[in-house]
Amino acid sequence: LHFVWKFQKFSLHNLQTTQGESIEIAHPGDHNLYSGPDFMAAKIKLGSLLWAGNVEIHCKTSDWFLHRHHSDPVYDSIVLHVVWEDDVELFRSDGSLMPTLVLSSRVDQEQHIKYNRLVNRLPRFIPCEKELRYFPSIRWIQLKERMFIERLSDKAKRIQTVLQQQQNDWEETLFALMARNFGLNVNGDSFFQTALSIPFKIIQKVRQNSQDLEALFLGQSRLLSPTSNCYYERNLWDRFTYLQHKYTLDKPPSFRVNFSRLRPANFPTIRWVQLAQLYSNVPHLFATLLGSESITSSVLSEIGVSHFWKTHYTFTKESTKREKRLSTSFIELLFINTIIPFYFCYQKAMGKDPSEKVIHWIRSLPAEKNAFSKGFSAINVSVEDALDSQALIQLKQQYCELKKCLLCPVGVYLLKQ
Repeated sequence: LHFVWKFQKFSLHNLQTTQGESIEIAHPGDHNLYSGPDFMAAKIKLGSLLWAGNVEIHCKTSDWFLHRHHSDPVYDSIVLHVVWEDDVELFRSDGSLMPTLVLSSRVDQEQHIKYNRLVNRLPRFIPCEKELRYFPSIRWIQLKERMFIERLSDKAKRIQTVLQQQQNDWEETLFALMARNFGLNVNGDSFFQTALSIPFKIIQKVRQNSQDLEALFLGQSRLLSPTSNCYYERNLWDRFTYLQHKYTLDKPPSFRVNFSRLRPANFPTIRWVQLAQLYSNVPHLFATLLGSESITSSVLSEIGVSHFWKTHYTFTKESTKREKRLSTSFIELLFINTIIPFYFCYQKAMGKDPSEKVIHWIRSLPAEKNAFSKGFSAINVSVEDALDSQALIQLKQQYCELKKCLLCPVGVYLLKQ
């Protein structure tokens, strides 16, 4: 019914209320996605009077009482009640009769069938996948850019929340977000909470000794044991307890760190050590990364691990010697998930519009390989670069899975045809 009313997909000839009063729709109103009436600021002519107010929509008139609108003064501003079936007389709180329009006899049955086929069918991947071939390919370019900027804006809001927690310290906020990304999906929350528990001024003070930074990160992550048989771990534990006492660190967060289901290169020990090397080698990471004109960063590609970790993934077992530098694919994820959103948020805060630059950056990165990109590729939607893959994640999560077809350019186009 929202779709039918929003796009006026019903017979407008000789419209009348249930009481026989003529209706003319000057403006159906703005679709309200939050609490309150369904359509706001509508303009409806009833008889000879033009009313400005809100429109409420229900399947049955009696749903007004089911939803308890009769006890909410917000709904006194309703100028028209639109229903599929009129099963009871409805009065306002002042005793006046509520003007009601019944749509069941005015909607083409084909519209009803089409809508149910598109929206209410159990989907294999997205609701409109069978009709998607009718959506013009030229429209995908604009849609993907819109979805990408939407996703960036959502990320920017979350960054702003962290920034407020960190007293508007951009460098400290970047550290927390970089830590979350280094933890990947499995340990991201643990890494993030650990980073928040370490004041950034302490990192700045100890960064000249990368082993102290290792001890700080691993100790605060509960990855060090005082009773270990490994000499290197005991050394790090001693350093950590000294730093903990010297700087009166908060108690380490109780988040559990997972090793299971991870490739050794992604073990939390290795990722924390790489992050320690990054902050030890680059004193002003915020300025270095955000001041770059290029999406590639030699700073990140040069980051590896300290001597002990070249032959270890954990403290307990020796392995074949490897440099363990940050891989190209991992660096690309850092740019996609942290650096580009952070740059976007920072430029917005400075009153600038970085959209053109971030679109150029993201288009230079390859598409992510995940369930979203594979799913869209399977239904013949092109996924050529990271903008495409990020945009389609936004489309799937924020529109398709929530069945917000009336807010999706694809859904609206298909329903209008």
